[in-house]
Amino acid sequence: ELYSSARLCLSRKEYDEAMRLLSKSIEMSSHFKTLELLGACFQHVGDASSALACFRKAHQLNPRSSKTAFLYALSLHDSGDSDSAREILD
Repeated sequence: ELYSSARLCLSRKEYDEAMRLLSKSIEMSSHFKTLELLGACFQHVGDASSALACFRKAHQLNPRSSKTAFLYALSLHDSGDSDSAREILD
């Protein structure tokens, strides 16, 4: 329910509330999709380092997800770490 509510908040551009709900959800159980969504929220509010941390952890939880790998690699690239981004996508 927290995840669904957070997705709704994100669609309404209510980033602070979405981040609050997602953080609470992660406290109860860390899931890669929740971390992806939290990373997206951090990107929307301009917190690139927190977004990168979320995408990194999401990738660690599910390294087989191509979407997670892409988000992590893109975040690495945006932070200036193109070499690591390429390694993630290889």
